[in-house]
Amino acid sequence: MPVYEPIVDDLNAQSEMVDAIMSQVDSLKDISKETLNIDKNGEYDVVDYGKVVVDAKEDLDAELDEQESELAELRNQANELSDKPQDMLQARVDTTNSCAYLFYNYSGENLDFINNLDTSNADKMFGMFESCAKLTNLDLSTFDTSKVTEMYKMFYGCQKLKTLNLKNFDTSQCVSMNQMFTNCQMLESLDLSNFNTKNVNDMSYMFRQCEQLTTLDLSNFNMSSVTNMNNMFANCFNIKTIIGNNDYINSDNTTNFSNMFLNCYVLTNIPEINTSNGIDFQSIFSSCKELISISNIDTKKATRVSTMFSRCENIETIGGLDLRSITSASNQSTLFYLCSKLTNLDVKNIKWNLDLKHPVNLAYEAATADLK
Repeated sequence: MPVYEPIVDDLNAQSEMVDAIMSQVDSLKDISKETLNIDKNGEYDVVDYGKVVVDAKEDLDAELDEQESELAELRNQANELSDKPQDMLQARVDTTNSCAYLFYNYSGENLDFINNLDTSNADKMFGMFESCAKLTNLDLSTFDTSKVTEMYKMFYGCQKLKTLNLKNFDTSQCVSMNQMFTNCQMLESLDLSNFNTKNVNDMSYMFRQCEQLTTLDLSNFNMSSVTNMNNMFANCFNIKTIIGNNDYINSDNTTNFSNMFLNCYVLTNIPEINTSNGIDFQSIFSSCKELISISNIDTKKATRVSTMFSRCENIETIGGLDLRSITSASNQSTLFYLCSKLTNLDVKNIKWNLDLKHPVNLAYEAATADLK
């Protein structure tokens, strides 16, 4: 649940009430036109309808007047809010030094009125635009984020967001970016070239379900403080290339890599990743169907590797695995599941606890036959 009650709830409520009253008024007008015979001069013809029509006219007119009066009042209230959203929002930010959940569940299609919002004293922006399901474009290039320490779930669930301008974001103080862009299903590109991630410790689910992204350039990302990359790119169904710094991701403090590239169906190019302290690798590459080669994955501390390469249907080469800690059959049994093209496998320090006729064991034997 959000910590703060967002001002946009009032805006949403006013908008909904105005729409409802407008619908009622239009309906009454339609009824009055159908029920009463109105001549070309706008006067009611009572010749054919007599007193019944006159009474109906009076009742409908009275109800219509009442509805229009209520509509006018609501419009005034809504206009007061829409005329001064900047002042109201600014007061909230200034009072709390926070933008957390400020626009949570906003139902409008744009937020153009926040372009001049002063965020220079805000230290939290987590959940700021969470579940703004109708937003299609968002330009935050004027935002001052120099003091912000938490950005997790900032754009979570912005399902229709196509363009997002974060050109001047200062993220040097930020420690959490987990779920930052989760479920931005229509987002077509992201320019994060100005991001400073030296202090970020959690990037789990950061880009999960960004279904339209095809390329991510993370060449400026410093991931040396990150401990959790769980589901970082999972379900990015159309991503083909992830670019690292000199084709390398320095993640030497990361312990959780589970599901990191899960269901990245067309991913063909990933940078080398420092996984020296990795413990959990479950499904890290599962269903990366276009990957052909994976090498230099340091797994000497791994305790979970089940479905690590499962359904990598086109993978031919896997190198550098050290699975000294993997002894359970359940971990081993799905390690290379449906890797039908795997022909070159370099695995060290593994003691299979599978039946000799188990498909995975047979695949392992076939792939390493030339090494014996």
